[in-house]
Amino acid sequence: MVRHLSFIAAATSLLSSSVARAEPADLSNRTKQEVKDQWQHDRLGIFIHWGASSVLELGAGSWNRAGNVSAYTSSAIVGNQTAKVIPEEIKSGDYLKYKGQDAVPQVIYDNLHQVFNPNGFDAREWARLFKAAGAGYIVFTAKHHDGFCNFDTKTQDYDIMHTPFKRDICKELAIACRAEGVRVFWYYSPVDWWHPDWRANEDTAYEEKAFLPQVEELLTNYGPIEGIWWDGGQITEKYANKVHELIKKNQPWILTNDRLGGGANGDFITPEQKLGEFNMDDRWESCITMTGASWFWNGGKEYKSLDSCLKTLVACAIGDGNLLLDVGPRGDGRIDERAAEIYRGMGAWLKQYGPSIRGTRGGPYKPGPWGGSTRVGNKVYLHITQILEGGQLVLPALPTAITKARCITGGKVNTKSINGQLTLALSQQDKLDTIVELTLDGDSMAIRPIETAPKNSLTDNAKGTSSSIAGRWDNASCLVHHAWESGAVSLQFGEPGYEEQQAALAKKPKPEKGFGWINSHLGHPYRYWQAEDKDQTPWVELELVSKKPFSQVYLWENHGYSDEFAFDAMVDGEWKTLFTDKGGIGFYNRKLKNPVLATKVRVRFLKSTGPVSMNGIMLYE
Repeated sequence: MVRHLSFIAAATSLLSSSVARAEPADLSNRTKQEVKDQWQHDRLGIFIHWGASSVLELGAGSWNRAGNVSAYTSSAIVGNQTAKVIPEEIKSGDYLKYKGQDAVPQVIYDNLHQVFNPNGFDAREWARLFKAAGAGYIVFTAKHHDGFCNFDTKTQDYDIMHTPFKRDICKELAIACRAEGVRVFWYYSPVDWWHPDWRANEDTAYEEKAFLPQVEELLTNYGPIEGIWWDGGQITEKYANKVHELIKKNQPWILTNDRLGGGANGDFITPEQKLGEFNMDDRWESCITMTGASWFWNGGKEYKSLDSCLKTLVACAIGDGNLLLDVGPRGDGRIDERAAEIYRGMGAWLKQYGPSIRGTRGGPYKPGPWGGSTRVGNKVYLHITQILEGGQLVLPALPTAITKARCITGGKVNTKSINGQLTLALSQQDKLDTIVELTLDGDSMAIRPIETAPKNSLTDNAKGTSSSIAGRWDNASCLVHHAWESGAVSLQFGEPGYEEQQAALAKKPKPEKGFGWINSHLGHPYRYWQAEDKDQTPWVELELVSKKPFSQVYLWENHGYSDEFAFDAMVDGEWKTLFTDKGGIGFYNRKLKNPVLATKVRVRFLKSTGPVSMNGIMLYE
């Protein structure tokens, strides 16, 4: 077993401003609790979706392999296995005509490894970038649903060693990341559409021929790892138990998530493309894409802004969760410079403000429209992500005295605690995140979580109208989430019964414009609205159920395609623009200086780079 002592020094000096934790000298001599604590301490991880499909810029990767009905049933077309007869389109280069398409013929998709030669891949360069991003760990796709292995497996020829590249990507990446102090998780999908024996929820020859041997290879051939990030699930309890036996035998300290299947419980839960709720009892990690809805390289389209990515990180931390921010490297092995710039920007921000994120826990204030807080020792960090037009914020008073308050993002802050309220007056605000450090006369962790979010939004169950309505994906094989049916969707991706609920909704007719708006609460919306691609300046309008004044506006854009928008309210029968802004919505919170009494509200997208969608438009008194 190779041990890299340089990892120790690198890990403790990753960010000079972060809370240091000592790593044990022997990485294979750790307790699971130590690994859990380090993972939670890091707060930021990097998800990497990469494989042979990247040569065609297929943003959905495995899902772009034609004929895959569902990962969660046995009806998907599997076992094409035409690699022994290389198609002429692969030999001639005509396969490039499928670049960026939603559905690539299986005979082409399953032979992309014949031309996968990412000579630009430099594991050390990747690892240095991840370190510069301030990430504590990575999750790399050892195998996705398509069955292609990015590691040297002895179980099959459909792997990286049978490409023109012929180098074990997982091995090089594991060594490089350890040298830079970045810890490694393997992403592994038990689903395998390429293997002829795979069937969902059945015991077949696949489990003994491929699944278990591949998992053992990942546990034994690449040194000490932090964990395995399962996806797809759909194995039986028998093989879930066998996997746990392998882990106990080889690397008992590693973490696993909640997506193995077979009734297995993981060490943390994994909300996908959304925030987890405030939760100090169950560890959670939101996995979220950087380029629209694409996990794999999509040609560099639909990047979210640096601010949007940072706000997502803050939103996870104040909820006591982690962010796993995804990148899809290019087909030539390089990480796109725009993605690299975002990661470096996040690292620069964390180098300055890391103590308010890394090594902290969520609370004592629960997230609300204004933002939220983190805490460690006798410190509480208020992350004020709302734009306060009056520069004043009122929160419930803390039960412990405040001995000092300072605004670490610039400017001055005055605090006053009276009549059960804490009032903060800010001399200036940071548009991204105004961070106020409170020093307490006592332990911040002794304070029970304090509710700050209003229970109901004025837009709950509001009737909606929009310029257009589209499905979430262009790929016809993907089921639509039916944003327009208020209350219809109650299950999330991966939860038992999700597929059945979606299938039932798919049979219902889609309205042309009108729809019932979402019934949601802060940080956990279940439904959304999306405009059609051809709609260049879309809008969405909500008719409020009750006419009440509001002074807080919370907007959540799903994928960050907007560049400029306006927020309007119908006051006394006339539309009035309350504010406009540039740079994308992302997570957008605004406290108005004066309350507004309106019957309708509207978001107009003035400029955008892709199909815009909203997870939430919420108004509070």
